[in-house]
Amino acid sequence: MRPQLVVIILFYLEEIVVKFTFFTLILAFLLAFSSISAADQSPDINGDGIVNIYDLQLMVNQWLNSGSADIDGSGKVNLLDFKTINQSWMQIVGLSAQQKFLRISEIMYNPQAGDLDGDEYEFLELVNIGTSPLNLNGAAFTFGIDIAFGDLTIPAGSHGLIVKNPTAFADRYGLGYDILGTYTGSLSNGGEGITLVDSNGSIIVDFIYQDSWYDATDGNGFSLVVADENSSNDLGLVSSWRVSYALWGSPGATDIGGVAIPDGAIIINEVMAHSDDSNPDWIELYNTTDQPINISGWFLSDSETDLTKFEIAQGTVVNAHAYKVFTETAHFNKNSNPGAHTPFALSENGETVVLSSGLNGVVTAYSEKQDFGPSLKNVSIGTYTTSAGKIEFVQLSTPTIASSNSSPKVGPIIISEIMYNSDKDDDAEYIELKNISSSSVTLFDSEVSLPWKFIDSGGIDFSFPNNTTIPAGGAIIVAKDVAIFNSNYNTPTGTVVLGWVDGGLSNKGEKIKLIQPGDIDKDGIRQYVDVDVIDYGDSSPWPEGADGDGKALGRVSNQYFGDDPASWQDIIPSPGQ
Repeated sequence: MRPQLVVIILFYLEEIVVKFTFFTLILAFLLAFSSISAADQSPDINGDGIVNIYDLQLMVNQWLNSGSADIDGSGKVNLLDFKTINQSWMQIVGLSAQQKFLRISEIMYNPQAGDLDGDEYEFLELVNIGTSPLNLNGAAFTFGIDIAFGDLTIPAGSHGLIVKNPTAFADRYGLGYDILGTYTGSLSNGGEGITLVDSNGSIIVDFIYQDSWYDATDGNGFSLVVADENSSNDLGLVSSWRVSYALWGSPGATDIGGVAIPDGAIIINEVMAHSDDSNPDWIELYNTTDQPINISGWFLSDSETDLTKFEIAQGTVVNAHAYKVFTETAHFNKNSNPGAHTPFALSENGETVVLSSGLNGVVTAYSEKQDFGPSLKNVSIGTYTTSAGKIEFVQLSTPTIASSNSSPKVGPIIISEIMYNSDKDDDAEYIELKNISSSSVTLFDSEVSLPWKFIDSGGIDFSFPNNTTIPAGGAIIVAKDVAIFNSNYNTPTGTVVLGWVDGGLSNKGEKIKLIQPGDIDKDGIRQYVDVDVIDYGDSSPWPEGADGDGKALGRVSNQYFGDDPASWQDIIPSPGQ
């Protein structure tokens, strides 16, 4: 059992014993008045701060006479039921001013790193929801973080902060905030319990937050903001919290709010990053929901450190299941466009496109990102969902600006067969390459005088010999060891068998690629464009018969997208056929 859980259970057990003893004494006191006439025992809980003691007797008797004490309909009473009973009863008997009006309103538990480690920028925000100044003297955080408050006051309706590191906080947020103190300990990045008590040691709030609630708050720059500052909802529920609307949160003030956009509502659906001279680059967004979404003031960028390069114009709405396209010449790289704060173009050598929600020129919580590699001229890159539900961003067979994406680009050369775990010999590995086009293809780029390559993620880096050509409909073999391959497998007469030198195919699965020369990037490095990529596995949903049982992975159809388990089956090895 986790130590933290043991502490929490012991804490609740102690609370139950103390409160139940007090509860029993009050009950005895109330029963002493049971001879008073029924006419004098009418309920008087009227919200003016006066409670007739017979109302309490009625409440106690009602609960005791229920027999099974079925608080939640289950027939059982658990620790939380006792806590709820005692809290509800204490609300009637009377709460301290700190219990009534002091609330936790925001938690920055896993900040982004800056010049210092991210934890140094932590903060927790308190709010006085009352109509009068609230003195904090004697209140304290006793679990999760530690701080005891002195003679400090939060004005009515105002916020105050406790921080991990005042210097780091000032570096990020500036000066002028009401800093109530510096706590010891740290807010756990993985979620933990937090307990705040009043000057009498009575609980104000006691809950556990979770890092799994929202990705945006877990190291991605946003804070947890309480959904309703005035509510007494259980703060241990995800529904009691939301993501801050502003990047880095809104310390010391009510969060600016805004309409929450569900994850995946607006996606970067397709980009053209390598256009010809007469056509511009473009970025296509798609609304996956059944409702129109206003993206006025949102941002597009090609930098994760400068998200506000292009600001989308006011009045821009993406209708339900519709598209919105932004071009290099009219939008994000046009100097005269007022939204082009830092004009940019997309790189044919691959990069990142980021979409961020925004309000009044400030980045807010919603974000989508697509990373993509080098691409061929006039070949767009877009989303594709595999049979396993994996969303990939791949080269498409045809650009489909402002419409549904076409199928992934396949060919002209494909990886058609993979023997990654032979039952004959560990070195009897091979792949088969097939030309599915109607013309011969030479695996050499004559314009830059460089060959195509076969690579993997574990050390294979094989360059094809100059002028290696695969005829239309033909195939060649690339093997780990040519001699061992030839001693174990028969191929049609004339089949070319080439051998790589270092590395081997992983028996557990890995990513393998056939690539061709692309452009030189800004650093003078030659980039390569994917021709075919397969991230195969040795277990379901990939065919398991190819994992050492004498079979190979074989393409179901030469026209199917390679990086999809449904495109493959286990077959009797047939290299070159």
